[in-house]
Amino acid sequence: MKRSFATSLVCIAGTLSGLLASATGCTDLFHSTDFADNLLPLSTTLPLADKEQARTLAKDICLRTSSCLGPIGNNRYGACVVFATEALAPATALAPNRSLQSTWICLANARTCDDVQTCTFRSKLGDCKSANAAPVCAEGLDAARVFCPESGPASIAEPCALYGQSCREGQCVSGTATCNVGLAKCDGDSAVGCDFTTDTGRDCSSYENAACAAKAGISSVTCKSKSGAPSCNESNDILCAGSVAKACRGGVEDRFDCSTLGLECTKRSVGPTEVFAARQACTGTTNTCAVDRCDGNNLVPCVHDKTAAAVDCVAAGYRACEETLVPLRDKDTRVPVARCVP
Repeated sequence: MKRSFATSLVCIAGTLSGLLASATGCTDLFHSTDFADNLLPLSTTLPLADKEQARTLAKDICLRTSSCLGPIGNNRYGACVVFATEALAPATALAPNRSLQSTWICLANARTCDDVQTCTFRSKLGDCKSANAAPVCAEGLDAARVFCPESGPASIAEPCALYGQSCREGQCVSGTATCNVGLAKCDGDSAVGCDFTTDTGRDCSSYENAACAAKAGISSVTCKSKSGAPSCNESNDILCAGSVAKACRGGVEDRFDCSTLGLECTKRSVGPTEVFAARQACTGTTNTCAVDRCDGNNLVPCVHDKTAAAVDCVAAGYRACEETLVPLRDKDTRVPVARCVP
């Protein structure tokens, strides 16, 4: 069923009362475009069985997240859509833990920027007291970092916890110690992978019944189900079985079904610090990229360093595509990254 959110939007704060800490504003994020009614019952258990439904919801969630919270870090549409699809769809044997399931379901139901903030942070973002040259860990918020290009209402924030990480020294990280180049290790429940000096790993407790798995004598880790996972021989090669990418990390097999992203699996090699290597084989084109960009009103996402199918911001119910200056891993360097703006 389709409905016009310009005329029939209902504030979801009451609907999500079991998930949200406080009521939020009811400003309509969208305008005159009809949208599919994708609201999920709050009793939904993830992952979903329907790949198409999961892919549609992941697209909607990540357009809203990048729009409302800013395209910083994993909020960027091309990065977020991988996390969202992984959480919603049966792409792997690992499902998000109950707390994260509630957050993703909340985001699937969100229809305003206030809703998005409350889903991810359990409250609205406060004001920036002053302009920061680099992101800082937010005070009083669940594992989040905030970037304040100027004083006033905070509008750019990355919910580290949503992506299985926490905030330290203005960065989203999985481990508790300083990241060393080329290192992959288990740090308690965290699978730490260091790309340059940035921790690209994940806290395995963000998954249901999962633990960190390491291979003795080599720098290679991943998160595995405590119920068991197929063993394998370590290799930097990611292989494809149809649309399913297979990698070996920490002595256990890491799988990801690229079709849940609407992408193909392409054999490639990646370094051992890629904790969830299988996802890196999911590509859309052979065109290389670094970040999402705008092409007119189209948002052209960058997924695993390759351009993927463009999203028409106007057709999706937003006003336009706009590039926002945000910091990359080098916290002092800002680059333009695309988002759809309401």
